[in-house]
Amino acid sequence: MSRKRIGVALGGLACAVLLVGTAGGQDIPKCLSGKLKAISKKEGGLLNCLAKVAAKNDPAFQAPCEASVKDKFGSAFAKAESLGPCSGEMTVCENNADVCEQNVGAAIPGTGTCPAGALKAASKLASGELKCHSKATKTGDPTLVPPCISTAQTKFQSAIGKANASGTCVADPNALQNMVESDCVQKQITLDTSGQVTALCPQSGSSTTTTTSTTSSTTPSSST
Repeated sequence: MSRKRIGVALGGLACAVLLVGTAGGQDIPKCLSGKLKAISKKEGGLLNCLAKVAAKNDPAFQAPCEASVKDKFGSAFAKAESLGPCSGEMTVCENNADVCEQNVGAAIPGTGTCPAGALKAASKLASGELKCHSKATKTGDPTLVPPCISTAQTKFQSAIGKANASGTCVADPNALQNMVESDCVQKQITLDTSGQVTALCPQSGSSTTTTTSTTSSTTPSSST
C-alpha cells in the first residue's frame, strides 16, 4: 500500500475514533437525571422561599431568595445538558416550576407557623418526588420510584399534621398533596408503561388555583 493510501486510511480511522468517542461521551440517563435534580431543587427552593416569607412575615425576602434559586437552577441545568443533549427545554421546565410555586402559594396563603410549615412540607414533597424519579432514571430502575414516593408522601402528611396543630391552615391535606403532585411533579415528566421517565417538561404549566386553606390572602408572585 502506498504512503498516500496509508495516510488516508489512518486519517479515516482517526475520524471514526473521534466520532465514537463523541457518541460515547453522551450519557442520556445522567443528563435526564441531572435535569430532574435541578428541577427538584428549583421547585423545592421556590416553595421554601415562600415558607420563609410566611415565617418571617416579610415579603421583601421573596425576590432575592427566588433570584438565588433561579441562578443555581440555570447552572445545574446547563451542566446536566452538557452530558446529553437530552429531553427538557430549560425555559419550559422553568415556567412549570414557577407555576408550581404560584399554585401552591395560592393554596397556602397567609403568614405564621402553620402556613410556613405547610409550605415547607409542600417544598419537600415536590422536590422529594422529583428526586425519586431522578435516582430511578440514573440507575434505569423504575421500581425504585413507588417506595420512594410513598416515603415522601408519608413525611408530607406528617408535616401537614404538625403544621395544622399550630392552627389549621390546610383544610384538606389529601387535596393539597394531589395538587402538588399534579402541578409540581407530573407536569415535569413523561413516563412509559414501566414508570421510567422518557421525557421532561412536556407541557407548559397553566396557572390553576386549588384552595385548600381556611384563610385567604394574595397569591405570591412568580419568580419569572
